[in-house]
Formats: sequence, C-alpha cells, structure tokens
Amino acid sequence: MSIPSEEVQAEAASWLVKLQHSNRSQNEENGFRDWLAAHPMHATAFEAVSATWDITGGLPRDLRGRSLARPQHSRRAVMAGSAAALGVAGSFAFWQTSRAETYQTDVGEQKHISLDDGTRIFLDTDTRLSVRLGGEHRVSELHHGRVNFRVASDPSRPFVVNAAKNKVVAMPSNLDLRLDGERFSAVMIRGTADVIRAANQPERLEDGDRLIVDAGGLVRRDRPALTPLIAWQTGQMVFENGRLSEAAAEMNRYSNVKLMVADPEVADLRLSGIYVVGDNVTFANSVARLLPIRLVQGNGRIEIFPAHQKGG
Repeated sequence: MSIPSEEVQAEAASWLVKLQHSNRSQNEENGFRDWLAAHPMHATAFEAVSATWDITGGLPRDLRGRSLARPQHSRRAVMAGSAAALGVAGSFAFWQTSRAETYQTDVGEQKHISLDDGTRIFLDTDTRLSVRLGGEHRVSELHHGRVNFRVASDPSRPFVVNAAKNKVVAMPSNLDLRLDGERFSAVMIRGTADVIRAANQPERLEDGDRLIVDAGGLVRRDRPALTPLIAWQTGQMVFENGRLSEAAAEMNRYSNVKLMVADPEVADLRLSGIYVVGDNVTFANSVARLLPIRLVQGNGRIEIFPAHQKGG
C-alpha cells in the first residue's frame, strides 16, 4: 500500500490550517479543490489528517472532498499507514525518513542559529531542537527547553514546530516557544501563528498573545507584559512579586550550582528584581539581603533556610 510522501503530508497539514479559519478566501477554497483533485494521494493524506484531528466537520462537503474518487484503502489502513506520520501528537514522518539538523545547548549556554531560509533561532539554556528544511516544507521539533523563532517569510512553505502534543504553524513572526516535560507555552511577540492540539480547533496567536498548556492538558490564554517574558534573551531574569521557589527554579536552569528551597514558608516568600542568569551564588547572596533567609553552601548547592530556626 502506498503512503503519502512527506511533502504531501506537509501540504495536507497546511491546507487543514488554512481551511479552519472562517475568513478563508474563495481563492484558497478553489486552490484546495485543485490540489485535492491533482492526485489521489492528496485525498489520502487529507483523510489521514482529518481522521486524526477530527476537526473538519465544519467544512463544506465539497471542500472535504467526499464526492471525489478515493483510493480503495480502508480507514484503518490509512490510519495505520499515516498515523505514524501525522499521529495524535501531530508529528510528521520527516524524522523517520530523512536526517534533521539538531541543535542543542548545555546548562548555562545560549546559542544563535541562522537557517538557510532566512529564519533565525535563538536557543535558551538546556534546549534541544531538530530542524528539517525541504523544497516544500519547513519543519522543526522542540524536544525540550525554550527557543525564540524569527520566522522568515515563505508563502509556499509554512514553518511548523512540533512540541509534545502541540503543533505550531507560524507565519512570518517573532515568537518564543517553551517545552518543559508536557508543559508547553507560546508567546507571540510579533506576528501570527496557529497552535493545533489534537482534536481541538486551531488557536490563533497574534501580537502579545500567550498560550499555556499545562501537563494535564488545561489551556490558558492571556496577554501579559512581555518584558519579563523575553528578558532571558538578554541573559536576565525579571521577577515581579514572584515566589522564591519559582525564582530559584528558573535560576537553576542556567547554573550547575543549584538553589534548594525545602521549607514551605521560605518557598512562599516574594521577591522582585532583575537578576543576571548563570551566577546563582550572587543571586542567593543578593536575595539574602532582602529576605529573612540564611544560606548554607556546599557540594554544588545552596540550601536556603529561614533566617531563624523554628522553635529556636
């Protein structure tokens, strides 16, 4: 049984995103019909996408191509052949069929990368990203960490980022994506992108939007102040009345000297300020002058305790 090529799979995913928006143009609809009729494998690829994400029910019957001739493949066969390529998590088969360039950073390291298409990416500490550029597609996979993408314009090739169960289809834009385990966040600094999650409708992000998906799949959207969120790009952390435990966790991402906060009352202490990442000793000493805490250093760690022992 033939399986749609990776280029056709990418085209099908791109058409899926375009057709989900109510402001799609007549030219886009006509273009989709022409693409669908151009080769039987196009219908197979789009069927796999629609079956996997199950979000095409709102499309007109003729746009879904039900009246067009289809290859004689059962739905199960199509899913077996294509789900691995487009699966529930939205991953493409590109990683199975060809080599991707992989970029990564160690703890405390940041790295700038320029791609051949003009896109610029900036990897934060402890990050791993794979990228594959082809004649008709631009696909990357964020394995973990945080990346700033400055996506170059290319109308014929959407820029797709897979991150756990999330797929981001970005137009020319400047956006930050972060993946910590199953927790995913996207911050649109400038531009436009769509976030697709399994059977959900695409989420459109525009200037100033943030979307967070927690480990349980709960989605939250807001429009926070951007300055603290993008301070990492200048080697800084900005905390605004943040919990000490959360600030310590963020600082730990950049240093092999780990801050340890075990006491719950200390963990809930609040702090504000701008701190340089990568120097947890200076950070801890600075915080100790502001908050009622004491430090115990040794063995590559800084333990933070209440200033006065309880019961003493």
